[in-house]
Amino acid sequence: MRPNRKTASLLLGILLSSLSLLGAHPDYKAKWIWYPERFLDAVHSSRWFHRSFELKRLPVRAALICRADDAHTVSLNGTPVKPQKNKVVSDGQTWEKLDRYNLLPILKTGTNHLQIRVDNGTGSAGLLGKVKFTYADDSIEEFFTDGSWTASKTEQDAGVPSRVLGFAGIAPWGEADYSAFLAQDELATYQAFRQDLDQKQAALVEQLKREPYRKHSILYRNGVPFISADGQEIPAFFYKNLHLSPDDPKLIRKVQAFHDGGSRVFTVDVDLKKYWTPKGVFSQELQDLILRLLTRFPDSKILLGLNLNNPNWFMKEHPEALIRYATGPVDTKTDVFKRYQQCSYASEIFRENITKAISEFCRQLYESPVGKRIAGIRIGYGIFNEWHCFGMKADMPDVSPAMGRAFHAYLKKKYRTEAALRKAWKNDTVTFDNAPMPGVAERSATDLGELRDPDAQRPLLDYLDAYHDTLADFVMLVNRSAKEAMDNKVLLGNYYGYFFGMGYPSEGWHRRTEKVLDSPFVDFHISPYPYPKQFRAIGGFPQIRAVADTYRLRNKLLIFEDDTRTHLNETNTCIFADDLPDSISLLLRNTMHTLCHGSGIWYLDFGHNWYDCPELLDLFRTMGKMYNSGMDCSSLSEVAVICDFDAATFMQKGDRASSALYEIINGTARELIYSGIAFDSLLLSDLERSGCPEYKVYLFPGLIAMTPEKMKIIQKLKRDGHTLIFFYGAGCLNETGLDMAQMKAVTGMEVKLHKDPAAVWIDWQKPWNSGTEKQKPYRTQLAPWFSIPQQPDLTVLGTMRYAKKRETSAAMLQTKDYNTILLCAPCPDRNFYRALWKQLGVKIYSDSNDDVLSICRSLISLHTAKGGQRIVTLPPGTVRAELLFPEKKPLAIRNGKVELTLLPRSTTVIRCYQK
Repeated sequence: MRPNRKTASLLLGILLSSLSLLGAHPDYKAKWIWYPERFLDAVHSSRWFHRSFELKRLPVRAALICRADDAHTVSLNGTPVKPQKNKVVSDGQTWEKLDRYNLLPILKTGTNHLQIRVDNGTGSAGLLGKVKFTYADDSIEEFFTDGSWTASKTEQDAGVPSRVLGFAGIAPWGEADYSAFLAQDELATYQAFRQDLDQKQAALVEQLKREPYRKHSILYRNGVPFISADGQEIPAFFYKNLHLSPDDPKLIRKVQAFHDGGSRVFTVDVDLKKYWTPKGVFSQELQDLILRLLTRFPDSKILLGLNLNNPNWFMKEHPEALIRYATGPVDTKTDVFKRYQQCSYASEIFRENITKAISEFCRQLYESPVGKRIAGIRIGYGIFNEWHCFGMKADMPDVSPAMGRAFHAYLKKKYRTEAALRKAWKNDTVTFDNAPMPGVAERSATDLGELRDPDAQRPLLDYLDAYHDTLADFVMLVNRSAKEAMDNKVLLGNYYGYFFGMGYPSEGWHRRTEKVLDSPFVDFHISPYPYPKQFRAIGGFPQIRAVADTYRLRNKLLIFEDDTRTHLNETNTCIFADDLPDSISLLLRNTMHTLCHGSGIWYLDFGHNWYDCPELLDLFRTMGKMYNSGMDCSSLSEVAVICDFDAATFMQKGDRASSALYEIINGTARELIYSGIAFDSLLLSDLERSGCPEYKVYLFPGLIAMTPEKMKIIQKLKRDGHTLIFFYGAGCLNETGLDMAQMKAVTGMEVKLHKDPAAVWIDWQKPWNSGTEKQKPYRTQLAPWFSIPQQPDLTVLGTMRYAKKRETSAAMLQTKDYNTILLCAPCPDRNFYRALWKQLGVKIYSDSNDDVLSICRSLISLHTAKGGQRIVTLPPGTVRAELLFPEKKPLAIRNGKVELTLLPRSTTVIRCYQK
């Protein structure tokens, strides 16, 4: 009998038995509580918590202590209670403040009513409290925040039972000391628990003193990435938690599952501003937290995320260091996508101080007992610590005086003489010292429809180049300060390198990815996948934002950040898993896609409960084992997508990126992945690197602006007899502006330019429109747009209709040496590509347009929304095939193929064995 989706999820094998948790603490009485809702529903809102209690006699002391995320006020019997003096623990972390209240003056015998109002900002929300009465005979009575409290949305509403989030030490609040919230009868248990851990921690410290410092590097075995530490090899398969809460049982359960699966590096985030004060950098608290986690997992290492957002004291002390925005003044209350208050990448005083703070922070860590267990550091700044400039969406950063100085230095380096600058800018009065930074009008304008004119808009393009050079230099500067402070023994990396899924203006892109990757101070990048439904939902394609296959070629590491919201999620948007089988299907899909591209992966649940069920923890054990199983995950690709970051600069519409560019890049990746083939993504310059494989077909989405270096690569590919596929206005721009002769040199075809905007309908010719579902005409609005006049040796692939006229929109030029294809419309669909692959002899592995296919020499993954019968072609040389998911069983091979029945909304994984 064929398994259904529910039973299939239960057939996941557990490769390793669960280990008992080290130092597991008891379940203490004090609980974090909240109103029964998603935290998202309580953003910038208040909730009221109530507890009535009876007193037969009055105590001699009555104390309330509480901690609330983000702020709170207390009243007893309708009378406000002021807190006693307290100290804020860290800059901006108001929930860490432990408030104490004296309730005695307001208490009465009989019924008392305690009310606490909690004001939530963004993110997690909760209340933790303890009330302690001490009587004249030294007896003690206590009660705590727990399920007995009621919660309401307004002060007058009837209360409902509070939702219990977990005990006092849970994430994201577990970094703060919770011992003050323990009951009198829990203190002995807690002290025994701490004593046990302290003994183990002391033993670990002695062990660490004897350990040598190990140098960490990146290693690939059969296409699979590992972290090497002087011979110790650790698979690049990690759990990431935003909060270092080593006493949180949920955290320990998750880390334990990954540990069982072979993971030995766990990653956590900290904010430098928490440890960086006006008096210096003090990291002892962090060292203690890391040591406590390592005590539970003594054979493990830490990859530390270090976030650089500035402390308020520094910004008040150095207002000249702040970013300025072209659209208006800084707004301290706005969100990070707008005119947020932070320091400029270009600020000299910021650079000087932040690098000193990073160096001191890393030196202290390195010289501490935990220093030998730091495998790497991920440094972040900007929006979500992903190196996008604050305000990138529409506020046009950075026009600060510091950025102005960096811009002028760039101009001096590029032009050398003011005469050359004036000629390029067509401005007889501009100098290296007075060159203005572009404002709103200049940055919103495009002289050629959705294209920027390199000649007419040279001042703007120079500014954008200077801006991205400044950003990249800052990335490498902070990485270097950390790497050298740790004696070059640890890996350094960043969120960076995003190309796919980017709908932002040029300011938001990582345009200098190649420059950063070439740095010796950059060992890895992390990249999530985009958030829209087409990428995340069941049946969607998990396109990594980074140019994935360039990392393996360069012996750098790309870590895919999988923050899939499972069916357990209650706190955020992007929820596409309806049940446990959906969650398993999505996590498997993403992991297999990552493994087939030779990338590492970490799973991020933001400290929530997204993974906290036995079936998902078993899944992580199993997937971790696959990363360390010796499989051959080298590429089978015959097709390469060649990525050019310059596209983001030259295709713009108003204050945002061109929608045509978004569709050209992401639509191409989407349709390729459903067309049944294996394909790689590379940077254009990779094609000149030693060891770069050859492909049958090269696609160039976004190759708009040409340089002599780019043209040299294109011409070599033609001489070597490959098929090249170009899009839209490929090669139409150079330093002098539009150049249709250059476009012909790139594509081999005469191309007609249409400057006036038009709504066009694209029709594909037979057999290019055949398939399981006939491709419908594609409608889009373009300006400028291009067509292909009739000429010898062209095969028409598609036409466009506009204003009752018809012109060729897609054509193939076949010569004795090479083939070129030009697709003037943004993106053909998977049927078109399947027909093309058949003509060009590219191997197709899946016979269905519904499948997200990921494939390497040892693995095939098929993710589907609809399910159904499949015929799958196996990798060359396969002599044995085994189904791994949703159940484990051998498969019969016939003529190099297997037949399968895929369950709806499932991911199927096949293991292939070669001779």
